[in-house]
Amino acid sequence: MNKKGFTMVELLAVIVILGVLGTIGVVATNKYLVQSREKSYKIMSQTLYEATMNCMAQGKCATPTKTSVVTYRSAKLVELGYVDSMKNPRSSEKDCEGIVTVIDVSDGSDSSEYNNYKYEVQLNCSGVANTTLVWPDEKKNNNKKLISTNDISNDNEINGGTAEKIICKRASVSTLHKEVCNYNTDHTIRDYCKGFGGYSPGENIIYGNVAVYGSFRSGDAFDCDVNGDGNYDYVKERFYYVTDLDSDTAVMIFYTNTEGSSLGNGYSFGTSYGSNTYSGPTDAKKYLPTTSQWPNVSLKNNVRAITTPNDLSYIMVRTDKKNLPTNFSYAGYSARLITYQELLRACSQDDTILNYELGLGNCQYLVENSVYSSNNKMRGYWIENPYPSCYNRWEAMSVDGGGSGWGVKVSSTNGSYTLGVRPVIEVPKKNISFDFN
Repeated sequence: MNKKGFTMVELLAVIVILGVLGTIGVVATNKYLVQSREKSYKIMSQTLYEATMNCMAQGKCATPTKTSVVTYRSAKLVELGYVDSMKNPRSSEKDCEGIVTVIDVSDGSDSSEYNNYKYEVQLNCSGVANTTLVWPDEKKNNNKKLISTNDISNDNEINGGTAEKIICKRASVSTLHKEVCNYNTDHTIRDYCKGFGGYSPGENIIYGNVAVYGSFRSGDAFDCDVNGDGNYDYVKERFYYVTDLDSDTAVMIFYTNTEGSSLGNGYSFGTSYGSNTYSGPTDAKKYLPTTSQWPNVSLKNNVRAITTPNDLSYIMVRTDKKNLPTNFSYAGYSARLITYQELLRACSQDDTILNYELGLGNCQYLVENSVYSSNNKMRGYWIENPYPSCYNRWEAMSVDGGGSGWGVKVSSTNGSYTLGVRPVIEVPKKNISFDFN
């Protein structure tokens, strides 16, 4: 018998052919899986659209008007029985979540459901970031402006509740504010962004962060329509979430100093608690936006008690027998000054190091547009609280971008520093949208 085996060349040829066929199979399979997932996401989006349309038709979901929009979360539509939980085809560990925004686009010429409303479905699944489809026609009426919203997450808002206006919208990553670390290498004492931020010359400092849907973190960036013109201007209306005033209200700080509604990058004034225990905030509040300049926001209570930094431990009577006021008024103003206590909660610092400064850790957003990034900018801004010194007097405090460090300081009261005012607004959380601006 004449037995022959495969030669080495033949074996190598077979292996190469199998490898090529395997590669083609893997590529084809991956392409098929991607297309399959994309089709699944589109089907989910359409399901949410149709569920919302049915909910509105049966009167269980509010309908939009010409001056308002309504917003529905998939979780509420599941709860109402209009749709089942949507499993993520890429990961079974977490369901997909969706937000449906409904806009009235009717012009009176057609009474059909198809032409009366536009449904924007934003779908979030693991591995898919902010996929948005518009139904029933993705190319129809895309220039319609979202004016306000009604979220049916609360049961009392389901049956035709009034729409809540949107004051603030979540900022997107592409609009986060940036500054160049521009320090003078010949004067290292002024190298604030280098020494306290670790940046290199010419490197971008990025302020704030993109909010996670439905939650608030110190430094989350939002754009707030404070003047009520319907625009959310990330250049002129950028705010950062600091902390909660209460469970329903967010405290947000403006990105730069102001004089009224004007950007007051260089405005400054001297302030002292001197013979009048509240002359510091009395001077500072004159630079805040008034109710006519920022009419779309207001303070929950414009009468406040001026306290010392750590509240009760320093409540004492001065040698001149003058206490801090318990009825300090911001009447006529839409914003106020930030407090030490709010900074403490936001930045998680230990107030026992208050003698000279309170380092602000990850709260870098508090010193945007200050000498932290450039020697040519203003130094910082005043806060509401005074500090009792060892000389039996009160001293003004500030958020300072320079000096021996950056943070909360007991500052000079002789007017020699370039210090200004940075407005703080109080926004009901129901008026804050997590749709991207």
